[in-house]
Amino acid sequence: MTFVKAPDLIDRLIESLTLVDYSDSVIFTDYDEWIVNYVDKYRTALIKLVSAEAPKKKTEDSGTHIINVMPTIKEDIWLLIKPLELEDSLRNLTSLMTYDLKKLVILNPLVTPYMTLTYYALSSLRAINKKAATYLLTDFNPRWKGRKKFNLLTYLMELLERSLANYVIITPYENILRYYSPEEVHEAKIKAHQLLIKGFGKIASELVGKNASIEDRIFILTYFKTESPEVFKDLKGVIDFARYVSWSAEFHGRHAYLRVEGPSPFVRENSIEAASRAQGWTNYSYDLVPRTGYLQLMLLESASTYMIPLYKEVTDYFTGLKDLYKDLASYTAVYKVMRSWKELLSSLG
Repeated sequence: MTFVKAPDLIDRLIESLTLVDYSDSVIFTDYDEWIVNYVDKYRTALIKLVSAEAPKKKTEDSGTHIINVMPTIKEDIWLLIKPLELEDSLRNLTSLMTYDLKKLVILNPLVTPYMTLTYYALSSLRAINKKAATYLLTDFNPRWKGRKKFNLLTYLMELLERSLANYVIITPYENILRYYSPEEVHEAKIKAHQLLIKGFGKIASELVGKNASIEDRIFILTYFKTESPEVFKDLKGVIDFARYVSWSAEFHGRHAYLRVEGPSPFVRENSIEAASRAQGWTNYSYDLVPRTGYLQLMLLESASTYMIPLYKEVTDYFTGLKDLYKDLASYTAVYKVMRSWKELLSSLG
């Protein structure tokens, strides 16, 4: 018979436990089912928003808080939804916003129920905890029209102007499905989420500072991958082409973070410096990963001029919305957000 000393037994017991860090949490939706197994590596608390239409799946072993989204919330302009319409969904989610929370990552699609729930949950969090770092990642398709783009702009302004979110990352994953396989897009999502969960706060604070203006706290993510890197002359050409693939638009950012995987000369420091001069970035940081066989770029740009044409398009939609407003207070609330965007974007030129 083998005897184990008490201290050794305690050490083994501790090592066998899965310790979840409730000071770091992730809010995700039924669209992000894969996040359960992935984030568990970081011992992070998970909060899942489940719509009434979502299929029932096993979550007993994930340690995930399940918030059922009430079916009475319709897909509409999110600003017109009142807290009373959220009922138990909001009460349950708000109860998880605590003074001890240090970091909250939100993976939010531009779907009205999820947007509205997280907005009021963040409002509740800020009422008791002003120090928690909150990051929002939301997917946006440049081909969308009308309400989707309107909801995006108003959502960003409300979150950032009220200091409910520290930083926002806008991703084009639905759009780039035209160019890449679902498996490649899934890979890109994992890389971006890994960056957001593990190190985005440090990257963002180094680029724009802790007291950054609203436009500096909105990051546009550009993704690109090719198995024929030799067709590009330099990294600048890769960046310009990648923007078209991801966003179908021409724009530039004030600050940038690059992660470049691929062969020489793209992963050289002098290539990054040359690209930075050509793009006119005020600040930039980068990670270079030597690879053979393919070239992959992940680019985060802050204070992007992409928001200017987006605002102009949404303005036309806004002028036709008057009949949809429920009352003068609702109209005034939306008008104030649009006016804030106009004043903000005037500084970008």
